[in-house]
Amino acid sequence: TALIGSVAFILMVKERTDREVLHLAMTDSLTGVPNRRALMDQALHVMAQRGGRPMSLLMIDVDHFKRINDTLGHPAGDEVLRRVTQLLAERLRGGDAIGRYGGEECCVIAPNTDIRGALTLAESLREIVAATPISTEAGEISITISIGISCCPSDTVRELKDLLADADTALYAAKDAGRNRVVSSCNC
Repeated sequence: TALIGSVAFILMVKERTDREVLHLAMTDSLTGVPNRRALMDQALHVMAQRGGRPMSLLMIDVDHFKRINDTLGHPAGDEVLRRVTQLLAERLRGGDAIGRYGGEECCVIAPNTDIRGALTLAESLREIVAATPISTEAGEISITISIGISCCPSDTVRELKDLLADADTALYAAKDAGRNRVVSSCNC
């Protein structure tokens, strides 16, 4: 009985440790949201479960982030990323997923969302970040974001890499048009 109890305890500890390791492997340590790998897994899952419903992808970039790091320091930049990500995550609907794509970029996967819904969501995200000053050790600063949108209309099949490329192109168009704006690549 003691041996069986010991083995059961060891298995329980191993299972808990495995869960913790998986969580760490799939979570961005700075922002606490899913990392790129976990985000891509989530996006592929959403795409597989669409059932002919629309889906949108938002690529979000903090405007002038390099300037924040260069003038205020990396701790301030880190706080900006944490707070912006938190603001975005708090505004999302229950089925939406956010993750850190890389650097100062995040993506939002918005299932059951057509272009009109995606534009509304993106604009509300842009507005909440612009309206919320962020406190850092270097002082309070105002931040803006630019957002590029790509979409997969109802009954349309697209590859994730194409959605990402279109959202990235739209994001750069938003930045080229002056930043603090939303641009869509959708022709639907």
